[in-house]
Amino acid sequence: LTVSSNAVTITAPNKESKFGTTVNIEITTDPNVNQGIVAVTDGNGFTQDINLAESNSFDYPVNGMPGNEITLTYTYNDATSTYTSEGTTSKVTITKRDSITSSESVSTNVGNVKVSVSVVDEDGTTPITNGTVNILNGNTVIGTALLSGSNTVVISLDLAAGTYDLVANYTGNDYHITSKDEDGLNGLTVSSNAVTITAPNKESK
Repeated sequence: LTVSSNAVTITAPNKESKFGTTVNIEITTDPNVNQGIVAVTDGNGFTQDINLAESNSFDYPVNGMPGNEITLTYTYNDATSTYTSEGTTSKVTITKRDSITSSESVSTNVGNVKVSVSVVDEDGTTPITNGTVNILNGNTVIGTALLSGSNTVVISLDLAAGTYDLVANYTGNDYHITSKDEDGLNGLTVSSNAVTITAPNKESK
């Protein structure tokens, strides 16, 4: 007489998450069982045992290059041999984080128009120190600079006297998506340089 364990199907959803975050993954079983251990591995050093008697979910730390997929492998073990399963896999797709761009004018006289642009991570504090910043006048790029070791650049602009609605645009990098600031340089007024004219008083016959 052969007594067989009951077959259990384990499933886990595919997920999409930004790098540097954690994503919660819920394991389901069919039939629903609340015993046994599900061992989770990612092939990159992450391992976690999920005791189904206590919980059916876990938090996975998302690390790696955005655009990559991580395969999680789920292996089931029941010490009582009541249940058995072939296990399963699921995928976590890594996506880019948001960026935040801010800008302000530094000097606004003709021939010396300069603006400052800073870029940080979506957390509002972590500096982003690579990528390209463009200054747009409408659809025309009128200034550009590379972030290199700093999250702030000062860009000189060749503008005549007048008022401009400029946009600072960060084009993104391997880990962050593009962002723009439409407010910091909106209504930028470029002034002519003041010239003082003098002429001497004279006395003549």
